[in-house]
Amino acid sequence: MDQLLVLEEHYWRQWVRADWIKAGDKNTKFIYSKASQRHVKKEIDGLEDASGSWKTDDNGVGDIVEDFL
Repeated sequence: MDQLLVLEEHYWRQWVRADWIKAGDKNTKFIYSKASQRHVKKEIDGLEDASGSWKTDDNGVGDIVEDFL
């Protein structure tokens, strides 16, 4: 059981990329909120095509990526 807790803490330490998690600190609500914020921050809402139109749907974004490559 202790090994599982150590693995979970290691996972979250990597996920939130923070050095403030110390051994024994179990403030999981804070850790989960930080991880969620980082995930949302990394999302891409859409892409702009060559004509300047903003595309947010999967097909439109896929077409832009195909044209780029």
